[in-house]
Amino acid sequence: MLKYLILLLVPSFTFAYPELVSKNCLSCHSEASGFGILTAEGKASVQNWSDKKSESYYEVKTPEWLMLGLKADLNQTFTKSPYEKTGSFKATRFEGQIGLVHNVSKYLNVQAQGSLNRVEPKTKSDSITDFIYSPYHFVELNYHDPTDSVISLKHGYYRNEWQNDLSLFSDSFKQSELIYLMNRHQVSLGHRTRSKTYNASVEDDTSFITYKYFTENQIDLILGHERKTDDQLSSLGLVYVKNENLTFKTLLAQTINSGVKGLKARFMPFYQTSPFLKFYAVTEYGNTNIETAKPRTIIYGLGADYLWLSQGLLSVIYTKTDDSVVINNPVEKLELNFHLYM
Repeated sequence: MLKYLILLLVPSFTFAYPELVSKNCLSCHSEASGFGILTAEGKASVQNWSDKKSESYYEVKTPEWLMLGLKADLNQTFTKSPYEKTGSFKATRFEGQIGLVHNVSKYLNVQAQGSLNRVEPKTKSDSITDFIYSPYHFVELNYHDPTDSVISLKHGYYRNEWQNDLSLFSDSFKQSELIYLMNRHQVSLGHRTRSKTYNASVEDDTSFITYKYFTENQIDLILGHERKTDDQLSSLGLVYVKNENLTFKTLLAQTINSGVKGLKARFMPFYQTSPFLKFYAVTEYGNTNIETAKPRTIIYGLGADYLWLSQGLLSVIYTKTDDSVVINNPVEKLELNFHLYM
Protein backbone atom coordinates (compact mmCIF):
# COMPACT_ATOMS: atom_id res chain seq x y z
CA MET A 1 0.00 0.00 0.00
CA LEU A 2 1.13 3.53 -0.64
CA LYS A 3 -0.46 4.81 2.54
CA TYR A 4 2.37 3.73 4.81
CA LEU A 5 5.56 4.19 2.86
CA ILE A 6 7.72 2.80 5.66
CA LEU A 7 6.26 -0.68 5.23
CA LEU A 8 8.33 -3.19 3.29
CA LEU A 9 7.36 -6.15 1.21
CA VAL A 10 6.26 -8.82 3.69
CA PRO A 11 4.56 -8.74 7.11
CA SER A 12 7.59 -10.19 8.92
CA PHE A 13 10.05 -7.70 7.38
CA THR A 14 9.49 -4.07 8.36
CA PHE A 15 11.59 -1.00 9.10
CA ALA A 16 11.03 1.09 12.19
CA TYR A 17 11.71 4.80 12.32
CA PRO A 18 15.42 5.77 12.28
CA GLU A 19 15.51 6.41 16.04
CA LEU A 20 14.42 2.80 16.61
CA VAL A 21 16.87 1.10 14.28
CA SER A 22 19.51 0.13 16.84
CA LYS A 23 17.06 -1.35 19.33
CA ASN A 24 15.46 -4.75 19.31
CA CYS A 25 11.67 -4.69 19.23
CA LEU A 26 11.27 -5.69 22.89
CA SER A 27 12.73 -2.32 23.87
CA CYS A 28 9.36 -0.69 23.22
CA HIS A 29 6.85 -3.36 22.20
CA SER A 30 5.11 -5.97 24.29
CA GLU A 31 6.37 -8.87 22.16
CA ALA A 32 9.46 -9.83 20.21
CA SER A 33 8.18 -9.26 16.65
CA GLY A 34 7.51 -5.58 17.35
CA PHE A 35 3.78 -6.12 17.06
CA GLY A 36 0.92 -5.48 19.44
CA ILE A 37 0.70 -2.97 22.26
CA LEU A 38 3.39 -0.45 23.19
CA THR A 39 4.90 -0.95 26.62
CA ALA A 40 5.23 1.86 29.17
CA GLU A 41 8.87 2.23 28.06
CA GLY A 42 7.80 2.50 24.44
CA LYS A 43 5.23 5.16 25.24
CA ALA A 44 7.79 7.08 27.29
CA SER A 45 10.21 6.96 24.34
CA VAL A 46 7.60 8.47 22.02
CA GLN A 47 7.03 11.26 24.49
CA ASN A 48 10.77 11.96 24.68
CA TRP A 49 11.03 12.14 20.87
CA SER A 50 8.27 14.72 20.82
CA ASP A 51 10.53 17.02 22.86
CA LYS A 52 8.09 16.75 25.78
CA LYS A 53 5.51 18.83 23.97
CA SER A 54 2.86 17.44 26.29
CA GLU A 55 3.03 16.75 30.01
CA SER A 56 1.46 13.31 29.74
CA TYR A 57 0.98 10.47 27.29
CA TYR A 58 -2.58 10.13 28.60
CA GLU A 59 -1.68 6.59 29.61
CA VAL A 60 -4.20 4.69 31.69
CA LYS A 61 -2.40 3.10 34.62
CA THR A 62 -3.04 -0.63 34.68
CA PRO A 63 -1.76 -3.55 36.78
CA GLU A 64 1.28 -5.47 35.50
CA TRP A 65 -0.87 -8.29 34.13
CA LEU A 66 -3.02 -5.97 31.97
CA MET A 67 -2.07 -3.91 28.90
CA LEU A 68 -4.38 -1.53 27.02
CA GLY A 69 -3.93 0.24 23.71
CA LEU A 70 -5.84 2.38 21.23
CA LYS A 71 -5.32 3.15 17.55
CA ALA A 72 -7.18 5.50 15.23
CA ASP A 73 -6.50 6.50 11.62
CA LEU A 74 -8.14 9.24 9.54
CA ASN A 75 -7.26 9.49 5.86
CA GLN A 76 -8.05 12.12 3.21
CA THR A 77 -6.97 11.14 -0.30
CA PHE A 78 -6.91 13.10 -3.57
CA THR A 79 -6.24 10.99 -6.68
CA LYS A 80 -5.55 12.21 -10.22
CA SER A 81 -5.23 10.11 -13.38
CA PRO A 82 -5.45 11.01 -17.10
CA TYR A 83 -9.16 10.16 -16.98
CA GLU A 84 -10.48 11.33 -13.62
CA LYS A 85 -9.95 13.25 -10.42
CA THR A 86 -11.36 11.89 -7.17
CA GLY A 87 -11.27 12.68 -3.47
CA SER A 88 -12.28 10.58 -0.49
CA PHE A 89 -12.24 10.76 3.29
CA LYS A 90 -12.18 7.63 5.45
CA ALA A 91 -11.95 6.80 9.12
CA THR A 92 -9.83 3.81 8.25
CA ARG A 93 -9.30 2.55 11.80
CA PHE A 94 -10.74 2.74 15.29
CA GLU A 95 -9.10 -0.10 17.14
CA GLY A 96 -9.04 -1.10 20.79
CA GLN A 97 -6.32 -3.46 22.08
CA ILE A 98 -5.98 -5.57 25.20
CA GLY A 99 -3.19 -7.80 26.48
CA LEU A 100 -2.96 -10.22 29.42
CA VAL A 101 0.37 -11.29 30.90
CA HIS A 102 1.07 -14.12 33.35
CA ASN A 103 4.56 -14.40 34.86
CA VAL A 104 5.14 -18.12 35.38
CA SER A 105 8.57 -17.44 36.88
CA LYS A 106 11.23 -14.76 36.91
CA TYR A 107 12.33 -15.67 33.39
CA LEU A 108 9.17 -17.17 31.87
CA ASN A 109 5.87 -15.53 30.97
CA VAL A 110 2.80 -16.20 28.85
CA GLN A 111 0.79 -13.46 27.21
CA ALA A 112 -2.30 -13.15 25.06
CA GLN A 113 -3.29 -10.14 22.98
CA GLY A 114 -6.29 -9.22 20.90
CA SER A 115 -8.02 -6.24 19.33
CA LEU A 116 -11.33 -5.02 17.93
CA ASN A 117 -11.70 -2.79 14.87
CA ARG A 118 -14.51 -1.33 12.79
CA VAL A 119 -15.28 -1.59 9.09
CA GLU A 120 -17.20 1.19 7.34
CA PRO A 121 -20.84 -0.06 7.20
CA LYS A 122 -22.60 -0.27 3.85
CA THR A 123 -25.76 1.36 5.20
CA LYS A 124 -26.64 3.25 8.36
CA SER A 125 -29.14 0.53 9.25
CA ASP A 126 -26.38 -2.05 9.73
CA SER A 127 -25.99 -3.30 13.29
CA ILE A 128 -22.71 -2.88 15.17
CA THR A 129 -21.86 -6.56 14.62
CA ASP A 130 -21.91 -5.95 10.87
CA PHE A 131 -18.85 -3.70 10.97
CA ILE A 132 -16.86 -4.80 14.00
CA TYR A 133 -14.17 -7.44 13.61
CA SER A 134 -11.00 -8.70 15.31
CA PRO A 135 -7.82 -7.65 13.41
CA TYR A 136 -5.58 -9.93 15.46
CA HIS A 137 -5.35 -12.28 18.40
CA PHE A 138 -2.35 -14.32 19.43
CA VAL A 139 -0.69 -16.11 22.33
CA GLU A 140 3.03 -16.06 23.05
CA LEU A 141 5.42 -17.87 25.38
CA ASN A 142 8.57 -15.90 26.29
CA TYR A 143 11.71 -17.10 28.04
CA HIS A 144 14.65 -14.84 28.82
CA ASP A 145 17.79 -15.90 30.65
CA PRO A 146 20.02 -13.80 32.96
CA THR A 147 22.08 -12.66 29.93
CA ASP A 148 18.92 -11.10 28.40
CA SER A 149 18.74 -13.60 25.54
CA VAL A 150 15.09 -14.18 24.61
CA ILE A 151 13.26 -17.12 23.04
CA SER A 152 9.64 -16.53 21.99
CA LEU A 153 7.11 -18.98 20.59
CA LYS A 154 4.09 -17.28 19.07
CA HIS A 155 0.89 -18.35 17.31
CA GLY A 156 -1.84 -16.03 16.14
CA TYR A 157 -4.50 -15.00 13.66
CA TYR A 158 -4.36 -11.69 11.79
CA ARG A 159 -6.91 -10.10 9.46
CA ASN A 160 -7.25 -6.97 7.38
CA GLU A 161 -10.81 -6.28 6.25
CA TRP A 162 -12.48 -3.43 4.39
CA GLN A 163 -15.44 -2.93 2.11
CA ASN A 164 -17.04 -0.65 -0.45
CA ASP A 165 -20.59 -0.35 -1.80
CA LEU A 166 -20.33 -3.61 -3.72
CA SER A 167 -17.88 -6.01 -2.12
CA LEU A 168 -16.21 -7.11 1.09
CA PHE A 169 -12.45 -7.62 0.94
CA SER A 170 -10.56 -9.76 3.43
CA ASP A 171 -6.88 -10.68 3.74
CA SER A 172 -6.18 -12.94 6.72
CA PHE A 173 -3.52 -15.37 7.85
CA LYS A 174 -2.59 -17.72 10.64
CA GLN A 175 1.04 -17.50 11.65
CA SER A 176 3.31 -19.53 13.90
CA GLU A 177 6.71 -18.04 14.68
CA LEU A 178 9.84 -18.83 16.69
CA ILE A 179 11.92 -15.76 17.59
CA TYR A 180 15.40 -15.78 19.11
CA LEU A 181 17.12 -12.63 20.40
CA MET A 182 20.74 -12.52 21.54
CA ASN A 183 22.67 -9.28 22.02
CA ARG A 184 22.31 -7.52 18.66
CA HIS A 185 21.03 -10.50 16.68
CA GLN A 186 17.42 -11.51 16.03
CA VAL A 187 16.30 -14.58 14.06
CA SER A 188 12.67 -15.41 13.22
CA LEU A 189 11.44 -18.70 11.74
CA GLY A 190 7.81 -19.20 10.87
CA HIS A 191 4.97 -20.54 8.77
CA ARG A 192 1.98 -18.60 7.48
CA THR A 193 -1.31 -19.81 5.99
CA ARG A 194 -2.90 -16.92 4.13
CA SER A 195 -6.45 -16.53 2.84
CA LYS A 196 -7.63 -13.76 0.52
CA THR A 197 -11.28 -13.06 -0.24
CA TYR A 198 -12.39 -10.86 -3.13
CA ASN A 199 -15.43 -12.37 -4.80
CA ALA A 200 -13.58 -15.71 -4.50
CA SER A 201 -11.29 -17.15 -1.83
CA VAL A 202 -7.62 -18.02 -2.44
CA GLU A 203 -5.30 -19.72 0.06
CA ASP A 204 -1.54 -20.23 0.13
CA ASP A 205 1.12 -21.47 2.58
CA THR A 206 4.39 -19.62 3.19
CA SER A 207 7.51 -20.49 5.18
CA PHE A 208 9.81 -17.60 6.11
CA ILE A 209 13.04 -16.73 7.87
CA THR A 210 14.23 -13.26 8.88
CA TYR A 211 17.57 -12.19 10.33
CA LYS A 212 18.24 -8.75 11.84
CA TYR A 213 21.54 -7.35 13.05
CA PHE A 214 21.47 -4.22 15.21
CA THR A 215 24.54 -2.01 15.68
CA GLU A 216 25.11 0.87 18.07
CA ASN A 217 25.21 3.26 15.15
CA GLN A 218 25.91 3.61 11.43
CA ILE A 219 24.65 0.47 9.64
CA ASP A 220 21.97 -2.14 10.38
CA LEU A 221 21.16 -5.21 8.33
CA ILE A 222 17.95 -7.14 7.67
CA LEU A 223 17.80 -10.35 5.60
CA GLY A 224 14.59 -12.15 4.71
CA HIS A 225 13.43 -15.13 2.67
CA GLU A 226 9.91 -16.39 1.97
CA ARG A 227 8.94 -19.53 0.11
CA LYS A 228 5.57 -20.67 -1.23
CA THR A 229 4.72 -23.52 -3.58
CA ASP A 230 5.49 -21.60 -6.78
CA ASP A 231 6.82 -18.30 -5.41
CA GLN A 232 9.92 -17.16 -3.53
CA LEU A 233 11.08 -13.80 -2.23
CA SER A 234 14.61 -13.06 -1.00
CA SER A 235 15.28 -9.60 0.43
CA LEU A 236 18.17 -7.52 1.74
CA GLY A 237 17.59 -4.34 3.73
CA LEU A 238 20.23 -1.85 4.88
CA VAL A 239 19.82 1.15 7.17
CA TYR A 240 22.63 3.69 7.23
CA VAL A 241 22.49 6.41 9.89
CA LYS A 242 24.80 9.18 8.66
CA ASN A 243 24.12 11.47 11.63
CA GLU A 244 21.34 12.38 14.04
CA ASN A 245 19.44 14.12 11.22
CA LEU A 246 20.01 12.00 8.11
CA THR A 247 19.18 8.31 7.58
CA PHE A 248 19.15 6.19 4.41
CA LYS A 249 17.15 2.99 3.95
CA THR A 250 17.49 0.64 1.02
CA LEU A 251 15.79 -2.59 0.03
CA LEU A 252 16.66 -5.10 -2.68
CA ALA A 253 14.49 -8.15 -3.31
CA GLN A 254 14.37 -10.90 -5.87
CA THR A 255 11.08 -12.62 -6.61
CA ILE A 256 10.61 -15.99 -8.33
CA ASN A 257 7.13 -16.75 -9.66
CA SER A 258 6.71 -20.10 -11.43
CA GLY A 259 10.42 -20.07 -12.32
CA VAL A 260 10.42 -16.47 -13.64
CA LYS A 261 12.73 -14.09 -11.75
CA GLY A 262 11.65 -10.56 -10.89
CA LEU A 263 13.18 -7.61 -9.04
CA LYS A 264 12.08 -5.07 -6.46
CA ALA A 265 14.16 -2.15 -5.18
CA ARG A 266 13.48 0.79 -2.86
CA PHE A 267 15.53 3.75 -1.68
CA MET A 268 14.34 6.09 1.11
CA PRO A 269 16.25 9.00 2.66
CA PHE A 270 14.91 10.50 5.92
CA TYR A 271 15.79 13.96 7.22
CA GLN A 272 14.87 14.77 10.82
CA THR A 273 14.77 18.53 11.36
CA SER A 274 13.66 18.26 15.00
CA PRO A 275 12.55 15.53 17.43
CA PHE A 276 9.00 15.90 16.12
CA LEU A 277 9.35 16.83 12.41
CA LYS A 278 10.64 14.52 9.70
CA PHE A 279 10.83 14.69 5.89
CA TYR A 280 11.39 11.74 3.59
CA ALA A 281 11.41 10.66 -0.05
CA VAL A 282 10.92 7.31 -1.75
CA THR A 283 11.89 5.78 -5.08
CA GLU A 284 10.68 2.27 -5.84
CA TYR A 285 11.07 0.05 -8.88
CA GLY A 286 9.72 -3.42 -9.52
CA ASN A 287 9.21 -5.90 -12.35
CA THR A 288 8.06 -9.51 -12.55
CA ASN A 289 10.59 -10.56 -15.20
CA ILE A 290 14.24 -9.48 -15.01
CA GLU A 291 14.97 -10.43 -18.65
CA THR A 292 12.23 -8.26 -20.17
CA ALA A 293 11.86 -5.77 -17.27
CA LYS A 294 8.10 -5.98 -17.88
CA PRO A 295 5.52 -5.63 -16.57
CA ARG A 296 7.07 -3.02 -14.32
CA THR A 297 5.97 -0.47 -11.72
CA ILE A 298 7.77 2.75 -10.78
CA ILE A 299 6.82 4.78 -7.72
CA TYR A 300 8.33 7.96 -6.38
CA GLY A 301 7.10 10.32 -3.73
CA LEU A 302 7.69 12.84 -0.97
CA GLY A 303 6.33 12.91 2.57
CA ALA A 304 6.50 14.59 5.96
CA ASP A 305 5.59 13.43 9.48
CA TYR A 306 4.78 15.73 12.39
CA LEU A 307 4.56 14.19 15.86
CA TRP A 308 1.73 15.93 17.65
CA LEU A 309 1.33 15.96 21.45
CA SER A 310 3.44 12.77 21.70
CA GLN A 311 0.62 10.40 20.71
CA GLY A 312 -0.60 11.70 17.35
CA LEU A 313 1.22 11.61 14.02
CA LEU A 314 0.25 13.92 11.13
CA SER A 315 1.50 12.85 7.68
CA VAL A 316 1.42 14.36 4.20
CA ILE A 317 2.41 12.00 1.39
CA TYR A 318 2.59 12.63 -2.35
CA THR A 319 3.20 9.69 -4.72
CA LYS A 320 3.25 9.18 -8.46
CA THR A 321 2.88 5.67 -9.87
CA ASP A 322 3.61 4.52 -13.40
CA ASP A 323 2.40 0.94 -13.90
CA SER A 324 2.86 -0.71 -17.29
CA VAL A 325 -0.16 -3.00 -16.80
CA VAL A 326 -2.55 -0.10 -16.08
CA ILE A 327 -4.03 1.91 -18.96
CA ASN A 328 -4.74 5.21 -17.17
CA ASN A 329 -1.14 6.06 -16.29
CA PRO A 330 0.42 7.79 -14.46
CA VAL A 331 -1.58 8.04 -11.25
CA GLU A 332 -0.82 10.83 -8.76
CA LYS A 333 -1.99 10.67 -5.17
CA LEU A 334 -1.89 13.13 -2.28
CA GLU A 335 -2.72 11.73 1.17
CA LEU A 336 -3.30 13.48 4.46
CA ASN A 337 -3.21 11.07 7.42
CA PHE A 338 -3.75 11.37 11.14
CA HIS A 339 -2.57 8.41 13.19
CA LEU A 340 -3.28 8.12 16.92
CA TYR A 341 -1.49 5.49 19.01
CA MET A 342 -1.98 5.33 22.77
